[in-house]
Amino acid sequence: EVISFEEGKTVLAVTSSVDGEFTVELHAELSSDNLLRGDAEKLNLRAGEAQTVELTFGKPYNSSWDYYLTITADNTKLYIRIDK
Repeated sequence: EVISFEEGKTVLAVTSSVDGEFTVELHAELSSDNLLRGDAEKLNLRAGEAQTVELTFGKPYNSSWDYYLTITADNTKLYIRIDK
């Protein structure tokens, strides 16, 4: 669940149905050949308990262009398009 979003930063609530260590990664891009810096964080999750993680990413150099975020954790992937 996305808790908050601002240019260059997003805060997520992450839950799992099983206990384990998971890496949550954020990749940002303007296009397939124009990537922005992304962030990753390791979480130790207990089944059913949410943890909050803040991930940062590079701001687009042209603030009027759309850009895309991909957030992955284990076998879950979330695609977000930021429409400018």
